[in-house]
Amino acid sequence: MAQFIGGLFAKQDWTPKLRFWRVPIWMICVTLILTHVGVATALRARAPGTVSFFFKAFYSTIKVDPSEDLADKTLVVVNAPNPFLFMGLPALKAYWEEPLPDRTRVLAPGFRSLKITRTGDKTLLLESQAGSILSLDTSRKDFKPSLAYFCNHFNSLFRPADMPFRVGHEAELRDMSAEVVAIDGDGQPTKVLFDFAVSLDDPSLVWFKWTWKNGLGSYSKFEIPAIGEEVQTNGPFGDTGD
Repeated sequence: MAQFIGGLFAKQDWTPKLRFWRVPIWMICVTLILTHVGVATALRARAPGTVSFFFKAFYSTIKVDPSEDLADKTLVVVNAPNPFLFMGLPALKAYWEEPLPDRTRVLAPGFRSLKITRTGDKTLLLESQAGSILSLDTSRKDFKPSLAYFCNHFNSLFRPADMPFRVGHEAELRDMSAEVVAIDGDGQPTKVLFDFAVSLDDPSLVWFKWTWKNGLGSYSKFEIPAIGEEVQTNGPFGDTGD
């Protein structure tokens, strides 16, 4: 557009010489200028609000209830939409002037609806309702925008897709362990058993879950079920079969 307008004002060789063509060409030029100025002005006016909305949505994926006292406790997030961002939790907590938990445990990304069963006093079984716990259904990407698509790009930073899991694969931490109970055809986990060092009801554990709504979402307290009972969390598209 700039070359077109500049060429007209500079009267370059390609500009029409006949009045019959010059008039409509200049009308197009004026229309382009007015349209550009109008659109640019509107976008500039909306830019601060758009940027603010984006950052609020992004940081909401890590911001749990600030009124909850997390000092000297373990923050357990059942399904975080952006696990990668939790690596920056110490810096963000300092910026927000909020207490930092003693440690943070993210059990699964919030890419799928989950069935969560308490199998014992210290154990919790997470099962994806469709596909792998670590995968996101992208078949509806062109039809239903969601923050999950943006967060999903960070998922490969933890473990590439060409490193499959095996049943029985276990990760040991000082306060909990995670064991892969079932995998899909690509070697990605569909069921994972978490075994904590203390009872799931222990007050040292502070539980939160993420709930999706209209492509965004928020955190709320996660109520630990009784032994043998199960609860569900929704996926990015609001249903129980993402």
